[in-house]
Amino acid sequence: MTISLGLDIGTNSVGSAWVDTKKKAIQLGVTIFPAGVEDSDTKRGDPKNQKRREKRSQRRSIARKAKRKRQLRKTLVDLKLLPATAEEQTAIFHPENVETAKSWDPWKLRVVGLSRELTPFEFGRILIHLNQRRGALGVDADPDDQESGLVKAAISHTEGEMEKRGCRTVGELMYQLREDRQIPIKKSKNTSHSSYPVSIRNKGGEFEFHATRQLIRNEFLLLWEHQKSYKGKLSKLLTKKLLTILDHPEADSTWRHQGALFGQRKTYWDSGTLGRCSLEPSDHLCPKADMYASEFLVLETVNRIRIEERGNYDGRGLSLCDPSMKEKRDTVIQALRTTKTPTIATIRKALGIHTKENKVLYSLNIEREQKPELNSDWFHREIVTGVFGEREWNALDERQKESINRAIQKFDDEEKLKEGAFQWWGLNKTQIETLLAAWSHRPKPDKRLRLSRRAIKNLLPFMRAGDDLTTAKQKFGYPLKPRQLNKADRHYMEKHSNSLPPAPMCSNPVVRRAIHEVRRHVNAYLNHFQKLPDRIVIEYARSATQSAKSRNDQLAFNRKREAENKKIEQEFKKYIGDNNPAHRIVERVRLWVEQKKKCAYSGKLIGIEKVGFGTDLEVDHIIPRSRGGHNGFSNKVLCYRDTNRNKGNRTPKEWMSADDFEALEKRFEHLAGKQRQKVGVFECVPNKAKWDNLHQVLDNFDLKEFANSQFTDTAYAAKQVATYLREALYSDSENSKSQKQRIFTTKGTITARLRRDWGILEENEPFFAKQIDNEIPQYPKSRSEKKDRSDHRHHAIDAVMIALSSPERIEEIIKQEEAAIEYKERTGYRPRQEVIKPPWDLRNQVLDLSRNQIVAHRPVKRKLTGALHEETIYGIADEENKLFTIKLPAEKLTSKMLRLPELRDNKEGKKHLQDPSLGKGGLVRDWNLRKVIRECLTRNNIDPDNFSKKEIEELAKTGQLRMPSGVPIKSVVVLRTINSPIIIKTPSKPPRVYVGGNNHHLEIIEDETTGKWSGTVWDTFTVSQRVNPPKRKGTNSKLPMVIGRELESLKQEDRLPKQLQKYYENKTFVMSLAEGEVIFARRNDREPDSPDAIDYYVVVKLDKKRIFFAHHWDARRADQQDRWGASFSDLKNLGPNSDQPPFKVTIDPLGVVRRIKD
Repeated sequence: MTISLGLDIGTNSVGSAWVDTKKKAIQLGVTIFPAGVEDSDTKRGDPKNQKRREKRSQRRSIARKAKRKRQLRKTLVDLKLLPATAEEQTAIFHPENVETAKSWDPWKLRVVGLSRELTPFEFGRILIHLNQRRGALGVDADPDDQESGLVKAAISHTEGEMEKRGCRTVGELMYQLREDRQIPIKKSKNTSHSSYPVSIRNKGGEFEFHATRQLIRNEFLLLWEHQKSYKGKLSKLLTKKLLTILDHPEADSTWRHQGALFGQRKTYWDSGTLGRCSLEPSDHLCPKADMYASEFLVLETVNRIRIEERGNYDGRGLSLCDPSMKEKRDTVIQALRTTKTPTIATIRKALGIHTKENKVLYSLNIEREQKPELNSDWFHREIVTGVFGEREWNALDERQKESINRAIQKFDDEEKLKEGAFQWWGLNKTQIETLLAAWSHRPKPDKRLRLSRRAIKNLLPFMRAGDDLTTAKQKFGYPLKPRQLNKADRHYMEKHSNSLPPAPMCSNPVVRRAIHEVRRHVNAYLNHFQKLPDRIVIEYARSATQSAKSRNDQLAFNRKREAENKKIEQEFKKYIGDNNPAHRIVERVRLWVEQKKKCAYSGKLIGIEKVGFGTDLEVDHIIPRSRGGHNGFSNKVLCYRDTNRNKGNRTPKEWMSADDFEALEKRFEHLAGKQRQKVGVFECVPNKAKWDNLHQVLDNFDLKEFANSQFTDTAYAAKQVATYLREALYSDSENSKSQKQRIFTTKGTITARLRRDWGILEENEPFFAKQIDNEIPQYPKSRSEKKDRSDHRHHAIDAVMIALSSPERIEEIIKQEEAAIEYKERTGYRPRQEVIKPPWDLRNQVLDLSRNQIVAHRPVKRKLTGALHEETIYGIADEENKLFTIKLPAEKLTSKMLRLPELRDNKEGKKHLQDPSLGKGGLVRDWNLRKVIRECLTRNNIDPDNFSKKEIEELAKTGQLRMPSGVPIKSVVVLRTINSPIIIKTPSKPPRVYVGGNNHHLEIIEDETTGKWSGTVWDTFTVSQRVNPPKRKGTNSKLPMVIGRELESLKQEDRLPKQLQKYYENKTFVMSLAEGEVIFARRNDREPDSPDAIDYYVVVKLDKKRIFFAHHWDARRADQQDRWGASFSDLKNLGPNSDQPPFKVTIDPLGVVRRIKD
């Protein structure tokens, strides 16, 4: 194979290289594009459409809640439980004075309703309140979702507090707590009461109290029965019909619980979100609880088991599918089908090799797997054996068996399944109880195989005969590799022989974007060379292939860790519960042992009861996830919940004072050692990675150094690309055993090894800038030297190494590693590593090509995408002077917001008080409130002109920020200016004001008289209004996104808006520029004859009066890039030649530049 195409796939980049080893020719390509997530220099974000979906879901939820409240109010008015007029309802729900408010206090009414008769309107007020706070329904604690666990814990706390206080209802508990938590305040002319009630709310991710739906419903029924017993005016209205209207627990096809108060829709699966089978694309994936799926899993496990002689791992062991092993195979199958949690010992015992003597002689191939997946047959064990018995089950016909199977998968109503079990299958009472118990603990519907039921049924006959999955697929006629192309794709390829079909849809936005960019690269090579490569090599972002010795060492380590975990589970068995799963306990105990039973941040001892139950404890990420921290053990510590409340989005070193951090280092200094230490009955293992994480400061942290999640995305993208390219380019050869393999994958460490051995390493600065003629550094360099990621072109160099990562070279590397390990075992020293020989002397060739390579950038922001404005809503104070107000929580106060008015002279020379300039943050609008807050700060020894975020947060949290009367200050109104406000005015509603700032494009125009350039930066909101004008009377028709491109036609057709006619008068359009677009220009901060003055520059930032550029190759962070900026008028004089202005270009994946006229 002489021609190889190497692909280096990243989350926001693709590097490629076409290498012809026969001609010794190389063609490079690099594309940079925005990742499919909200990305920044400091964190990897969520998918770009996730926030939009979440907001839409919130709006839908709010709309449903509002609709439910409106319907309930209307019902209560019709039933005489609420007044009919709006004025009377306002008097109840929004009283004008304190005394009236107390009489209609819903919490108080919910308590007195248990001891006296209520009026119909009072009862109606209670019903509205119950409907507003209905409690949580069906909360399942997700092990990976901390919030769901907190809700469950809060529910338990609420129930415990009710029992402790003797409260009959949730309303009674809340009323007592509110009365207990009153803050005394001073009486004044404006306040007649002497205390201030503290609201009991779950805010900031904290859950103190939480009620279940059943608790609220019990309270409603208790109030109903109590009021009905009085036989008064209200009791006559409380009819059975009304009860059914308000609370009807029966379910139907739509509702899980009916009624105006507690109505709840059934949850359902959106079939469009379920995965599709790769063998039967029209079918959904099969649930694990299915009887065919359960059998398939067992057979898949059994058919890959081989018995090997101990120490002989050549892959030639005796398979259980061998005819001589039929009886033993049946025994293993039966053991797996009847054992709930099978282990290696289960299989050994079934094979009769579980004795000590046989363990020395024989081993199983699956024992060498890091995590051997031993499947059991849930359906056979729980349903066939547990409910029917094998004889009775075998007596059923296929139609009955299928009926039972589908009923277990389909039904979510216990009563319906119970009735069916009696009527359809004739089960007795004991069998029905067993069936229901098994059904309630069946594998969840979202646990599915990667195949459909139809595909599994087609493969089962071959797997029962002893064929492995690959052979079974081939015998039935399924393709060996999954197909991703449909009929339309194949038709496209027939019409476009040198072009791949459109990239397949993929739910992962990062992978979807990467596959699309790979398609552009492959198409570019096919069009350029007019032929297919002999092979395509794709890099997986994973560790390199290890030697057998390394794999065995890793396996031994994993086995020891598993044994330790089981020991912990046994020691802490009594603490395991539904809300406290075993794996959470194991994690806490391991951290507890590592920290020598102390809190990571405070040093306080943690008792065994606390670590067992997790009471008041929290597992904290050392490096926050939002700043690139992974979810592994080396990035976690155990601490008391209240010790890290102010840590926020910081690392310990950024957060702690020097003394506190020094104390933390002493507590964790054993992590940097090399010896295990005994902590009780457990061992504390050194953890250098955690020690490094504790010392991490992220001022210069760059997530482009491959965070853990990015590795995952990249590996998955490589898999998806491999499948797509295999089907599109080599579908016939790849699905035939007689043909050669065309699609290969390699690992990142192989690429790094070849770069180092062949001397293709960058320095800490961009390598092309430091290359000196006739000076060749010594290679190979140190293993510890990091790859320079400051230049996008390193992706192309990697792609060359990937293309040359042939199986023969990888095998040579593995053999060297095996020999080095053997040498070290003999001598105690590692030998000097031999250099892998390159196919030819390609070092200078690759460096020259990469130095001249032009990087392609995808100007995604040229499209109308992204936020139209910021989310925060402002109010109008003075629109003419651009003054607006915003309500901020007290924790967000800064010292600049509290600046006091200054005494100044007016025009007449008289002294008067005047506010200082608002600045960027603004000022607290109320002068007196500013003074009060400053006094509070001074009283607590805090400088009001210089305080930290931590100090104001602590003051507000403890309630020390308060008015002279004692009422806490929780929020303030801030007055600020907005230079470019977006004001949305809607009839009959107050105007909404937002901050714009999401600039879309710069439009440069030239004055026909003077020849000067000028420009305007148009924001995304304005452009969207231009393209999709609001549907109002008198609005203009749609306009182009960039008006200058169609300026002449707009003038001729008289479609140019009046407010723009003067702006475009006697003007000629030059070009538009958006972020990501490239121009050929000369930078203004270099001498004209400087070698790096003239280049291709990508637009990186747009300001109102300036535009900023960076080199097309510069991959550094925004604050580290070598940027330069220019005004719109000066830009005309920055062309590559003195008589030529700069011009816009487009660059294809191979670096071919084309000038474009906008």
